[in-house]
Amino acid sequence: MLQRAVTLDPKFALAWEALAQREYFDSSFSNGGPSALARMQDAAKRALAIDPDRVNPALRLISMNAENGRIADAYHDAVALVRRRPDSADAHFTLSYVMRYGGALKEAADECNRAWAIDHGNRSARSCAIVFMGLGDYDRALEFTRVDGGTEWANRITGNIYLRQGKYQEAADLVSGPRQALIRAAVNHDRKEVDRVADRLLAANQSSSDGEPLYFIGNVVSLGGDPQKALGLLREAVRRNYCSYPAVESDPLWAPARALPEYAEVRRSAQACHEAFMKEMAK
Repeated sequence: MLQRAVTLDPKFALAWEALAQREYFDSSFSNGGPSALARMQDAAKRALAIDPDRVNPALRLISMNAENGRIADAYHDAVALVRRRPDSADAHFTLSYVMRYGGALKEAADECNRAWAIDHGNRSARSCAIVFMGLGDYDRALEFTRVDGGTEWANRITGNIYLRQGKYQEAADLVSGPRQALIRAAVNHDRKEVDRVADRLLAANQSSSDGEPLYFIGNVVSLGGDPQKALGLLREAVRRNYCSYPAVESDPLWAPARALPEYAEVRRSAQACHEAFMKEMAK
């Protein structure tokens, strides 16, 4: 219906914006893959060409850049968006999203709080939970998951929080599908099953260049008794410019991987990624 709408009226900015959002969801949460992402990019650019002040299509393009490893470009675009629309909760959330990828979690938390102050309960800000989880502020993280409570996404992130609190059974009961199987295998230290399910999840993400899923699959693999495999996933996440430092230093699920001698090299790469991002922020 949205595709029909923009065919009937190619200057209907709101329809292009809505189409961009649906294509993003198709790419990120269904099986749309790269083709849906390309359609999202086209629709978002068309919406902005008609109305440059629209926040949602700008958010989509900035998020896409961050997920594709272009975190410096994404950061500068997000700062420009906030300057244009300081009144927009979504604009501040977008900046926090990019900062999260650069490992600037304290700064990201400030932007999440600004977004929350402008529009308390804004569903778009739900993934601020990941920022506060990385900071070890689990109560605050749960506040953000509740805004989308009951959804598969909220259950998955809440399960990740529970894992870090040592609530293994609660985490396993909350999530579903392959992630539930991965958690159960990790808690039982069934390394063979951990590797099997992790490979299944990785295969489902093979068309994506986003490093963040690798971080979250890797930390459960680390908990489950295969820190070498986990470290490989962390290394790849950093290579994709998901900096993960300093969060990886205190994340309890990464403790087995941190005990490996090879961790020092991956830590240096993650720290270099983070420091390069902080230099961009200082410009």
